[in-house]
Formats: sequence, structure tokens, C-alpha cells
Amino acid sequence: MKKLNYKLFLFGLSLLAFGCMDDDQDYPAHNKPTATVTTTNLDVTEGDGPAMVTITIDRAISLDSDFKIDLLSDHWDDVAVYGEGESDIHLSEYENGPEGWYVTIPAYSTSVSFYVEPLYDIYPEGDEAVKFRVSQGYAGNSIVGSGANFTMNISNITSNDLDIVLEWDGEFTGADGSTHDWCGADFDLEVYDANFNFLGASYYDCPESLSIGEGVLPDGDYWVVPSFWALGYSGSELPAAGTNIPVSLIFAKPGVWVEEVDLGTVWNTVDGGYVENNPDAYLVKFVLTIEGSTYTVTDADTGEVIVTGKSAAGVSISDIPVKFKGNRAL
Repeated sequence: MKKLNYKLFLFGLSLLAFGCMDDDQDYPAHNKPTATVTTTNLDVTEGDGPAMVTITIDRAISLDSDFKIDLLSDHWDDVAVYGEGESDIHLSEYENGPEGWYVTIPAYSTSVSFYVEPLYDIYPEGDEAVKFRVSQGYAGNSIVGSGANFTMNISNITSNDLDIVLEWDGEFTGADGSTHDWCGADFDLEVYDANFNFLGASYYDCPESLSIGEGVLPDGDYWVVPSFWALGYSGSELPAAGTNIPVSLIFAKPGVWVEEVDLGTVWNTVDGGYVENNPDAYLVKFVLTIEGSTYTVTDADTGEVIVTGKSAAGVSISDIPVKFKGNRAL
């Protein structure tokens, strides 16, 4: 009787295994659908619209086919990668190997597309080759064939505008032992004319940034005023000892020259900002002089010329979908 039960048990297991078998999933690799990767134009300039990348399998199956997209070159700040409707497809390194992106061809479908956008930035740099690889994802229900590796070639762009950026990023450890982001502090960036009439500002972003378009302001002198509005942290969130806040002010002719002024000793966690009654919350010392197509920034306290430069032939930032910062135009 025990032998009979044992044989019946084995027979039941074999039926269960047969009943759960899926033809698509258990086919050997040479019988799985093959995915090809095709792209639109990959020779682009900073600020251009996105290139579309399409993954297509040669036949539909009853299971999802998922794919991982890896960045093979160190250009994380040079491109944005997203799905249809700018959906977020980013995949952190903790979920599936190296950091990258993840897309899926749904069951009974044969393709999926994603987009690679070359970002506009202020830095003068040479041409860049941004390399990607498409590979099987979790399920592995399709194999990847031709076009799995592709390269976006990005050319530098120059602008006739002046960009001003106030940065204070990074992290610190509070007395509570927790890590906090300096972006929790509130800094502002404002521009006034020579008589201190308000012209424009950037508030609520981290970093703050302003773009002065070519010809928008007449020749003359202007005040560029960074300020510390509010500390944003209190009590045990703050460092145990007074700490300087790592702030810098950047002036740039995008794609031509960039000059960074270190303000890391100006503001700290003890004095706080304007809300904390710091009388030195506003730093009034940077004079911007516009003469035709030449921009000069001077330290009014010392008379030192921080940077001066003629604009290069190029395009206006107003013609570019700026995504690298919370940029505001005067």
C-alpha cells in the first residue's frame, strides 16, 4: 500500500509539472523571440529634442519581455532617459545590478520605445560620446540581437546669454546622527539695476539660477545679489558645532566660459539667514557690467574683476528647453 501511494505521488508531481509548463518561458534560447534595437538620429547638439529608441521583438508571446538599459560611459549629467510621456523608467542599483533604466514589452505586444535627450548645460566642453547597452531584464523571455549597443554623439552648444547660478548642494550630519540635505536651507538670487530697482529673481529652487538674454538689459551696471533667506533646520537636526554652508556663485557664458566664486565662508548654521535675523543675510557686492556683447563681473568691495568676456556667436537660451536647472529668464 505504501508503494502504491508513493507511485501515485510521483505521478501527481509529473502532472503538476506538465500542467505548469509554459512554452514561451521554457523554450531554449534559440526559440525565444529576438529583440532588435533601432534609433532615430543620434548625432545631436546639447539642448536638442530627444532621440527615440525602439526595442522590437520578432513575434508576440504570452509573457512580458523586459529589458535593462545601461549607461556604459560616465555621462550621467549629460542626458535624460525616460519612457513614453516622460515617464520615469529609472532603475536604482539596488534593484537589478548597476544603476540604469528598465522597460517592458507587454504580453502579446511586439515593441516598446524610450527616449534619450541631450541636456543643455553651461560648461564649455568637447564633443561627447554617450554609450548605452540594452540587455535582457528579469524574466529573460526574449533575447537581444542587433543594435543592443548604441552611442549618442553630443556636440557642445554656445549661447549669447549670461547664466548666473547659486549652488549650495551636498549633505551634512546633524547632532541627531542623521544625514540631511543642504537643499533644505533656503537661498535666493536677485538682480537689481544700479539704483537698486528690482529686475528679477529666482526663488524656491536648489540651485537657484537666472538667465539674462542677450539684449534684454541695456548697457550699464547691475547688482547681482545672492542671499540666505532661512536655515530650514533647527535643534538636533543642525550639526553639533557651527558649520559653514558650502555655497558658490557661478557666472557663465554657456559653452564659452564659466567662473565660480566660492562663498563657503559667508554663511553658517550659527548665524542663520534673514529669518534668523542675520544682518548679513544679503551679500551686496557683485556688479555686473553690460557693454554691448561683453559681460564683466566685479567685486565692489575690492574692485577685483572676477570675470569678463565677450559673447560667442550661438543661440539664445530662450530657444532651448532648459532642463539642467530651475532656470528663470529675465
